[in-house]
Amino acid sequence: MTEFNRTNNPVAVKAAASKFIELAIKEPDNNVKLIVLEKVDQLRQKNDAVLDDLTMEILRVLSSPDLDVRRKALNLALEMVTSRNVEEVVLLLKKELSKTVDEQYEKVGNGQFTESLIDLIEF
Repeated sequence: MTEFNRTNNPVAVKAAASKFIELAIKEPDNNVKLIVLEKVDQLRQKNDAVLDDLTMEILRVLSSPDLDVRRKALNLALEMVTSRNVEEVVLLLKKELSKTVDEQYEKVGNGQFTESLIDLIEF
């Protein structure tokens, strides 16, 4: 795989990550979502503190019905949690957990996702 991150400019890195996240939210193909989230993770690994402000944006990907996509977004967002955004992240996770109580939501087979959310909130 070729070198993905060609710049260390924080503004450019954040702009690229924002566009990737936007694509992950809007793209209907789950494989594309996973690839895009992986690219965001690569950017995060090389420019850790630069992307902290995008944690809540990444959590918007949780609207995807695909369990793998949601897990990837959760794991990525957890790597980006800081003392500045931890309360906001926990509140959003609690809201996601309350959605899983909805009967229709559970029909999609999200028991594993519910368990993941509970584990994260308890942590």
